[in-house]
Amino acid sequence: MRRRGFTLIELLVVIAIIAILIGLLLPAIQKVREAAARSQCSNDLHQLAVAAHNFHSEKERFPVGLSLFATNSSEPKCPFPQNQSGRNWIVELLPYFEQDGLQRQWNYDINQNNNNLSNNPNSGLSAQVIKILICPSDAMDNPVQKINTSGGGDRYYGENSYLGNAGQRAYFYDDATWDGILFLNSQVRISDVIDGTAFTLLFGERFHRDIEFDRIYSTYPLANWGGWAFVTPKNSVADFLGGGAVPLNYRVPPTAPVGSFTYIDDRLTSFGSGHAGGVNVAMADGSVRFLTDNTKLTILSAMSTRAGVKGATEPVVDLP
Repeated sequence: MRRRGFTLIELLVVIAIIAILIGLLLPAIQKVREAAARSQCSNDLHQLAVAAHNFHSEKERFPVGLSLFATNSSEPKCPFPQNQSGRNWIVELLPYFEQDGLQRQWNYDINQNNNNLSNNPNSGLSAQVIKILICPSDAMDNPVQKINTSGGGDRYYGENSYLGNAGQRAYFYDDATWDGILFLNSQVRISDVIDGTAFTLLFGERFHRDIEFDRIYSTYPLANWGGWAFVTPKNSVADFLGGGAVPLNYRVPPTAPVGSFTYIDDRLTSFGSGHAGGVNVAMADGSVRFLTDNTKLTILSAMSTRAGVKGATEPVVDLP
């Protein structure tokens, strides 16, 4: 008896059916992956918030946003002596999310900060990638960035996907409002958060992709911002502090002119994410929320302050 094989038409039909099934499955797989990434990001933010509260229990304050000696009398004064001033909120929290070893190696003397900086992408303190600081949905081709620092040559920095809440405006530093929880020389206590810790931001996400930002600021594209080990110069606040000056997931518009610092400053410290529809944030009470993209700017601004917006009432019914 002659055996019958597949005809070409039958084979093509089978291939077509498989292709259809794959096409149906791929969106579902992508949704599952995104849900897992969003859940992981939410967990990371919760762990950071718990770390900040454990720090507060021990030190009776939240960590400092960035510690630097004031350059004018209007700035908050540095609360540390010079040989202990080289720190930011991430450096202070290292032992509270199981990175004791990194903090033990850290040199707090601001004049010896080069000892913390790596000239090798695979070794050295500043080049270390800390998993809890990286959102799986953040768009970074490489979690270690090479930065050319003035007078210091090339240095390597492990990236960070999360911003501490500095207030209504975090940057440019001369325009900062210092009305959040983590900012220049901050020493905020829970009792200072009179808006209520459940309604005040502590941490939020940052998204490292914006082609228009990279177009108008090609010298330092967005991927170059976010190193957790920056403690100097003063503009390093844009690496780990954010604010409520612009809406969630703000992007530089295509009409923005090259070199426009109005757009550059707004985008650098805006809260945003790679998750569909909104941004994960940790509140000052330790809870984590997903704020949707349609959150009103007035609400975001109010949530960014620890003591209310002068002349405005925060409409609680509108809170996400």
